[in-house]
Amino acid sequence: MIHELYPQHYVKDPFNVVNNKKTLIHKATAIIAVSENTKKDILKIYPNINPSKIEVIHHGSSIEIYKKSNISLPNEYLLFVGSRDNYKNFRFLAETIVNYLKENKNLYLVCAGGGSFSDEEIDFITKLGMLNKIIYVNFNEKDLGYIYNKAKCFVFPSEYEGFGIPVLEAIRCECPIVLTNNSSFPEVAGNAGIFFELNNKIDLLSKIKKVCEDDNFRKKHIQLGIDRAKKFTWEVAAKQCFELYNSVI
Repeated sequence: MIHELYPQHYVKDPFNVVNNKKTLIHKATAIIAVSENTKKDILKIYPNINPSKIEVIHHGSSIEIYKKSNISLPNEYLLFVGSRDNYKNFRFLAETIVNYLKENKNLYLVCAGGGSFSDEEIDFITKLGMLNKIIYVNFNEKDLGYIYNKAKCFVFPSEYEGFGIPVLEAIRCECPIVLTNNSSFPEVAGNAGIFFELNNKIDLLSKIKKVCEDDNFRKKHIQLGIDRAKKFTWEVAAKQCFELYNSVI
């Protein structure tokens, strides 16, 4: 429900997403929500919808860790994955860690996917003095698990996600995850998540330092992530979808 919750980011809506979604929500016999959080959002925005017709079915993940890759990565890095626009809070993260990166000459921020840096982003990174410390890498599908697995931690400062596929990808790939304590994140990450207060730079930096500098803390959350990821499988999701389709028929 990001279009409805953050309309300021979707002033131009060429596909008329909000109105089309509203029509379909009211006409549908059943609605699949990817999280309990998304179900709550639907009911908050459309309180006349019968809650019983909304079924929560979580995503799974089929990501694998390939131990070898031709992709060039620093030996030590924090990881940011995917789109960097608007509510994804990339600039907030970069501003938070700028001094920490300067103090640690071997530590970098790797941005994987989401398109190459725009001229505006390059200008922003240059003004931070981080042009050689914040690195963009493109990747093939098989590389992503490797990129997660080699990171010191994955940082997901996004303000909102309906589910947050990268959360599940990271914990499956034995990568500790630092993320905001809002939207669907606690539901997906559970006790494996290292949570910080939304838009709190001091709290975010302290959590990043903790996972980078305390090896026992890092190992603990890697294991918690491995255990947590077992709760989310495509087999379970497929079974739940099949049962729901049958009930609708």
